Amino acid sequence: MFTRASLKFYAATNAMVVVGVAVAVAVLAGALLVGSSVRESLREIALGRLGATDVVISSPTFFRAALADGLAGGGAAAPLIVFTGTVVHDESRRTAGRVMVYGIDERFGRFHGVEGFAVSGREALVSSALARELGAHAGDSVTVRVAKPTDIPLSTLQGRRDNTGDRIRLTVSRILTDSPLAEFSLAPAQGPVLAIYVPIARLQRDLDLGERVNTLLVALAEGPRSDEAAILRDLVAPAATLDDVALRVRETPDGGTIVESRAGLMPLALVEAIEAQATREQRVVVPVLTYVANAIRIGDRSIPYSTVTAIDFDGGGEPKGSTSPSPLWLNQWAANDLGAHIGDDVTLDYYLWSDQDGLQSASATFQLRGIVPMKGIGGDRTLTPDYPGISDAADITSWDPPFPVDLKLVRRRDEDYWDTWRAAPKAIIPLAEGQRLWGSRFGNLSSLRIAKGAAPFTPPIDPIAAGFTARNVRADALAASEGTTDFGEYFLYFSFFIVVSALLLAYLFFALGLEQRSREVGLLSSVGFSPARIRGAFAREGMVLAVVGAVVGAAASVAYAAFVMYGLRTWWVGAVGTTALRLHVAPQWVIAGAAGAFGAGLLALWLGIRSMVRRSTRALLLGGIEPAPSSARGPRLTIVTGVFAIAAPGLIGAAAMHSIDATAAFFGAGASALIAGLCASALLLRRRG
Repeated sequence: MFTRASLKFYAATNAMVVVGVAVAVAVLAGALLVGSSVRESLREIALGRLGATDVVISSPTFFRAALADGLAGGGAAAPLIVFTGTVVHDESRRTAGRVMVYGIDERFGRFHGVEGFAVSGREALVSSALARELGAHAGDSVTVRVAKPTDIPLSTLQGRRDNTGDRIRLTVSRILTDSPLAEFSLAPAQGPVLAIYVPIARLQRDLDLGERVNTLLVALAEGPRSDEAAILRDLVAPAATLDDVALRVRETPDGGTIVESRAGLMPLALVEAIEAQATREQRVVVPVLTYVANAIRIGDRSIPYSTVTAIDFDGGGEPKGSTSPSPLWLNQWAANDLGAHIGDDVTLDYYLWSDQDGLQSASATFQLRGIVPMKGIGGDRTLTPDYPGISDAADITSWDPPFPVDLKLVRRRDEDYWDTWRAAPKAIIPLAEGQRLWGSRFGNLSSLRIAKGAAPFTPPIDPIAAGFTARNVRADALAASEGTTDFGEYFLYFSFFIVVSALLLAYLFFALGLEQRSREVGLLSSVGFSPARIRGAFAREGMVLAVVGAVVGAAASVAYAAFVMYGLRTWWVGAVGTTALRLHVAPQWVIAGAAGAFGAGLLALWLGIRSMVRRSTRALLLGGIEPAPSSARGPRLTIVTGVFAIAAPGLIGAAAMHSIDATAAFFGAGASALIAGLCASALLLRRRG
């Protein structure tokens, strides 16, 4: 009865207490809702862009599209060609760079469970972001520019870096605005997706890829798996062929086996796997590295553009004089052409490529150790792997290598050699020396020669050793959606000053109400009410006010969170990089915020009650401590102080929020809370004199 009457009688003051608690609850719970909404929105964006994809399997070399149909493990898969290219709008000539070019067929839409997501002929599907970038509409013509793909790494001498790429003209059949795959992307990002979908058959034909692709989308039947190496072993290895891992096998003149890579150089892991199998089969393995020399020189005599093989070889012959230069052997043809003698210094001129220095000329000097006959290793063209533009040329003057050559240096006798011996190396050096001169991060062997055995040698098919990678894009997307910025913590920092100020406001109004009721407290004490009973009565009253404030604040927190989310979609879009954010009302965060602010509010109210009832009965009956004499500036100073207590935290907090920086937000919140506390203390001290 007493509590109900007090609440009604002091309704105006109590309303302000309720407002203070409600503001604190709204801001605290709203901040938690904002953090939860941002995380959930980014998670939805990341997973929505992947469609049904769990794992992306890719390789540095192209592999059969049919590999998608034979994957083990029961999971679904779709083959894909993925490039980064440039798209030009033919009508306006507007250009968009760093566009994801996807070569797809009907398996892509079927994999994601989306009907009608397919293109054929010269059609193309364009993402809405790319359409806006180009100003393109359905029916417009666009040109896609992509670098011509190659299995040979560009950062090697054989890499074709001067290839300006191919142009593919297409017609936009549809702008992807309402499709479930409108924002498809394999990159864990939230920004606009610039993508174009092209018929896979068109890319394969125009880029001379055959039936090959470079990417597989996989949906795991057994659910997410973290061991990416195990995915390759269990899914890819049982279905892969030598062609999938870019290996070629041919026969040596003595019936052995030559294993080479379409990439030119063989990765170290692949070499180790092949050597391990050959050892288990008790076969001798001879590693080989063959390189192109611009010239082989002795004195003023020179042979242009020849292959040189580095191999562990003892061709006999004794050098004359010093043995400090590394040994070299010439085949009979080269020795005759140079007029060579055992012990002569032989210089090799050649090119080296590095991404830092580009194409550089280099040379190395060797000492002639011996001359080998043309029958056998001296004329063995199988020592030279398939070098596109060189080994497939009809004659030397038809060479088209990725490095400069002066074909005027080619003589008639050089062409005669090519007609008879093709690319058989004219010089041989020790393997270790060749690897020192010409090895790279992509490998230091061009082939492995396996000795003849009872049965043909079959290299192991190891996708991991061949450079295949399996990327768990679903797990990566979830991790990326969490991001390095915890927006829940950010807005707790930003909101801290408002919460503290609101609680101080509630405390001040409750304390003001208690000051007005000091005689009432004194009367209760004088008629026999114990301090505990008085505290209990006022605590029940404060509890009711806190509950009402928490309920009102919980409802207001949704509106507050919605307002902040709107700001993140518009004013502060740079902080999250996307406008596709929406409010997710999670009850647990509303309850947590309400409980936190409710508890803090009760504490603030309890402190006010405790301070009141500790005064003497006489002082309470006299109306509390008399205020100090006021000056003319007193009321104005009190008003200014109160306004500053409310405005300063907001200004400092706004500056911190504008910076979108955790440190600034933390210090801004701390400073604003300190200012609010000092101002509140000043108001109380002024009230009490």
